[in-house]
Amino acid sequence: MFTSGSTGIPKGVIIPHQGVIRVICKSNYIDILPTDVFFQTSSLAFDGCTFEIWGALLNGASLVIPELDFEYTLIGNYLNAFKINILWLTSRLFDALIDTDVSIFKQIKVFVFGGEVVSFQHVKKAFDHLPETILLNGYGPTENSTFTLVHRVTKADFVWGFIPIGEPISETECFVLNENLEVLDANQEGVLYTSGKGLAIGYTNEIETNKKFIFHPTLQKRLYNSGDRVKYHKNIGYEYVGRIDRQVKIRGFRIELIEVENAMLKCADVNVAIVVFNSVLQKNELAVFYSTYSKNPIDENSLCAQLAELLSEQAIPSHFFHVNEFPLKTTGKVDVEKLIDEKVMHFEKNENTIIENDPIGKIWQQILKIESIDDNTHFFESGGNSLDSVVLLFEVEKTIGVKLTENYLFNYPILKEFKKNIDSKFQESFLVELKQGKQECPIYFIPWYNGSYTPYLSLIKTIKTDKAIYSFNKADYPKFKKDKNDIKEIALIYVNEIIQSCKARVLILMGSSFGGNIACEISILLAKKGVSTKQVHLLDSVEPYFYRLKNQLLWLNNSKYRLLFFFSYTLKLKLIKIKLLKFLENTKSLLEMKLNSNSSTLKFLSSLLKYGNN
Repeated sequence: MFTSGSTGIPKGVIIPHQGVIRVICKSNYIDILPTDVFFQTSSLAFDGCTFEIWGALLNGASLVIPELDFEYTLIGNYLNAFKINILWLTSRLFDALIDTDVSIFKQIKVFVFGGEVVSFQHVKKAFDHLPETILLNGYGPTENSTFTLVHRVTKADFVWGFIPIGEPISETECFVLNENLEVLDANQEGVLYTSGKGLAIGYTNEIETNKKFIFHPTLQKRLYNSGDRVKYHKNIGYEYVGRIDRQVKIRGFRIELIEVENAMLKCADVNVAIVVFNSVLQKNELAVFYSTYSKNPIDENSLCAQLAELLSEQAIPSHFFHVNEFPLKTTGKVDVEKLIDEKVMHFEKNENTIIENDPIGKIWQQILKIESIDDNTHFFESGGNSLDSVVLLFEVEKTIGVKLTENYLFNYPILKEFKKNIDSKFQESFLVELKQGKQECPIYFIPWYNGSYTPYLSLIKTIKTDKAIYSFNKADYPKFKKDKNDIKEIALIYVNEIIQSCKARVLILMGSSFGGNIACEISILLAKKGVSTKQVHLLDSVEPYFYRLKNQLLWLNNSKYRLLFFFSYTLKLKLIKIKLLKFLENTKSLLEMKLNSNSSTLKFLSSLLKYGNN
């Protein structure tokens, strides 16, 4: 496996097979059955995938592998469709999804989270709302094969006020040592060292191996220095305190703060830079305080562009704070605590600048946690990350009932563009742009009767095209009348909107169910206005004759006429069934001449005929 390198150069870790086996075969923290179903949320570059892949394969269980363009906003659909009951998520993703809709996890038997410090409040929310689910906090460096310690969440955790990182899993040992490598007693803070069958053989770099892997002369064991400060509490387990150095984890990636500071100093005009983590704005993000030779702040976009050449994406700070002079302690060192306190006070004093009638803007401000926001606010440049985007899309759907894909936010990261095409009561036009693209031959998706464009959103992801795709908000169709021309009236609404908004003289139409019938009528009406329809795609659309019959049926109030209609319709189905059974009998007779009587095909046909005759 490889550790997540903060500057794009990860360290290769040689993991023995026994290290993985002890995690998922008859381990003391989980019982995996052949009936269990895992869901692979981890990248193959992340050691969490060993729990998912081998947890399934070595126990005869099932593993559900999502599509390549899987989005976490759809995780509830996957969990329900595949009956997934064992799930592993990183702590920050766990937090985001618990915030949005905790109910999607009700069927989960074992829910494992970890990778970085867990949020006490989010674990409590999950514990309160998922009483049938086993919640496990998993801790472990890659160098000790995925999991080292695991803690099962209990009510007692909320009395102690912290979520322990647990006790050692099977065939694993842990020790708390001081600077002299002496074993410390319970409740004493020291550095966590690990040992046992999960221990890596070492790094691919021998020098790095000698730095972190040692042989303890007293314990007579080979140990790995995790670099984490911990305390051991009897009957509770290990408590995570922090790092011995300035290495932090962000979304599962290791970041060295000193490296970020060195990169900042390479940016033009930067004089001094101090990077802090998880202090400003109460978010797990990097923030940098910096001064300049010119005494003027630097444009944040320029800083991000320069840092992108030097650091990985995860190591680029989310916030940049310019200071003219750094406050100093009596020791002569920078007073970082004072810097942070002043910045937090500054944020608390600022008033909310979002106008009251902008629900989307309020959601952005709540998630980004920034002092002010306007239509030109850029989501990602204002501190938003991929996990924040998941929360944003959930909140938009919950607030105004519109389901968006993650690509929508990446296409429209500026607030005014984000709001422009959203289907809501704040829009005058009911035309919606589902996908940006070329305008030469755009595609229009027509909603079905009393429907909207939102069911098409999942289909958009599978269409490989460079054309722009549009649809429409829920239209107020007129009720069916005895007049046959009601489909034409509805189609005319869309035609007028298309003519007004589209400069192209050739386009493509697509409609599902009743929307397909409207699409056909739109094609005819557009031709009369000089607009050619290159293609009309129909999904599950019935012939218009069905709707004409339905119009007549609703026009007739006398129940006996309605009964007559349904009787004639049933009679047609009966005739179709007789013809189908006759066809199957003939097919069976022909196959009997060529196939063995025990053929699975013949058995299937026999069963089908028996079912049909009954």
